Amino acid sequence: MKTVIEINESERDERIGRIMAECEAEEEQVYQDHISNPIYGNPAKQLTEYAKLTFKRYALKGWKLGFLKYEGTRNGNCNVQTKRITIDIDVLPKFTKDRLSGLFLHELAHALCAKEDVNNTGKGYDREKHGKDFRKMCRRINVPKEFWTATIVMDL
Repeated sequence: MKTVIEINESERDERIGRIMAECEAEEEQVYQDHISNPIYGNPAKQLTEYAKLTFKRYALKGWKLGFLKYEGTRNGNCNVQTKRITIDIDVLPKFTKDRLSGLFLHELAHALCAKEDVNNTGKGYDREKHGKDFRKMCRRINVPKEFWTATIVMDL
């Protein structure tokens, strides 16, 4: 059973601010720990530049790309509340440039579904995650079809 706690808007904003600061600090640490290693560094820099241009292209103001260690549980994540797309730092040396781009675009499709409130929830997120509206968005922004689902098969 879930417990619902009522909080006012300023408390909510304060909590979100704290969470964002914690996420940014963790992402920065992961990034700094890996950026000097050429196996990670070059793809991270390239993907970061690509993300900046793509966020601008789709008018996603305030959105950022970060890198975390997901320990094999996922390759990427889109957090609508913090306006962050994060990619597992460990996939950088394993994925080709095209696969990194596909992974990023998959997460971007989630962000765009939220921006456009495709399910008319008024909350700005895609209720179905990888449902019909998500797939339409993937088609619209040219996400490679292999990235339309949550599971990506990899040959490493």
